[in-house]
Amino acid sequence: MTATQRVVPGKEVAEKLAPIISDGLQASGKVDDGKLIPIIVIDKIKRPDIAEMIRIHSDSPPGDVVIRWGKNIFGSKFVFLIVNFSRPIEIEMILKFDLDKNAGLVDKIIAANGFLLQAGEDGERPSDLIGKGKVIIDVPKTGFENEWEDILTKSLRKRFKKSGLAKKKINEAVVEFLKEWRSLDALRFKEGE
Repeated sequence: MTATQRVVPGKEVAEKLAPIISDGLQASGKVDDGKLIPIIVIDKIKRPDIAEMIRIHSDSPPGDVVIRWGKNIFGSKFVFLIVNFSRPIEIEMILKFDLDKNAGLVDKIIAANGFLLQAGEDGERPSDLIGKGKVIIDVPKTGFENEWEDILTKSLRKRFKKSGLAKKKINEAVVEFLKEWRSLDALRFKEGE
């Protein structure tokens, strides 16, 4: 079984897209041993059904979610996270990640095995939504994380090459960048920090 689903852009996918308007990282001693967890804010105007699910979920027991990672069949610029909620409401949501802008976010989702989902309006950041409803989405290991290493490495190589870095130094720069970036994954915050 393949770890990723092929995603063919079209009307059906477009209707299920939940546009990401902002993101960030949050840490709390109360959640997952204090490690940094990504927060994704989706557009509640374009996906009011998800905003309503978040509102309902905050007063309900944990729901059921099935996730799948996907790749664009026509190219490698995007990866997708397909999220199927079955409780408290049945909804399918597709998050589209542009590797030029969101590779770090995808990497942190994989490292944290999940993310916090909030709904907001254009221009709102997670810091604007403190105290507003959010849900934790668990993203268990699916095998995609192995593919992700190759996807991320290729994306970083392209970025360094485009920036004018000498070809001989690109591999070294990728290794150093990932080492530095992923050092954040080891940080833990205690309650009250």
